[in-house]
Amino acid sequence: MFLFWRLFLAHLVADYPLQTGWVFREKTEHTWGVVYHGSVAGVLGFALAGPYLRYPRTWVVLIGVWLFHIFLDKGKTLLNSKAVRSWWLVFVADQALHVGSVWLAAILINGPDLGRGVFLWGSDPFFQLASAYVITTYSLLFLVSSIKGSRPGDVLIVPRISLRFVEFGERIAITTLALVGGMFYVIIPFCVLPRLLLRRRMPGEIAYWEIVLSLLLSAGVGLFFRYIVFGRMPW
Repeated sequence: MFLFWRLFLAHLVADYPLQTGWVFREKTEHTWGVVYHGSVAGVLGFALAGPYLRYPRTWVVLIGVWLFHIFLDKGKTLLNSKAVRSWWLVFVADQALHVGSVWLAAILINGPDLGRGVFLWGSDPFFQLASAYVITTYSLLFLVSSIKGSRPGDVLIVPRISLRFVEFGERIAITTLALVGGMFYVIIPFCVLPRLLLRRRMPGEIAYWEIVLSLLLSAGVGLFFRYIVFGRMPW
């Protein structure tokens, strides 16, 4: 799974932080936008493959993942344009296929753990923790927004930037506390207090159910990485 975590983080970074609002609009309105976005993911995958690029099969497999990303995103765009209102189901299925392609790519390349001595690049915990925090911030942001936009006539709208950073801070804190564990679990419910207070000022933008869901999902990410990925914390 050594190479998997590098390719997985490449996918997450390309699909979330680097997929800005402009990229998302161009992707949904123009074919070249899908190619551009998929190419960002493809190039980042090559960049984080590092020493594995010495193998010819790495190039073949990563080009396949690159093209798959483009065609999958184009299919999702066409599906959503036909007024499919199960936004969150489409979102989950799309991400499952992307992650599956990355996992398959790591298996097909199947080389030794190259570059373990390289600073940061050779550290599994670094890539695993980075993946956990991208998931708990950006991935959960779009998942919750997809659930909110699943009713007929709804559109996918993410929170305003100021509120988005409040959400990010909340979920980072919850995931971190779940990762650390022990007595820190007791503090987790208090992490949602800022948004509960903000809800009194903007009830139309923040619902109780999404605060609860955000708490559960963020804690779930932390627990998954603590007990499944790490088996124990890496420090």
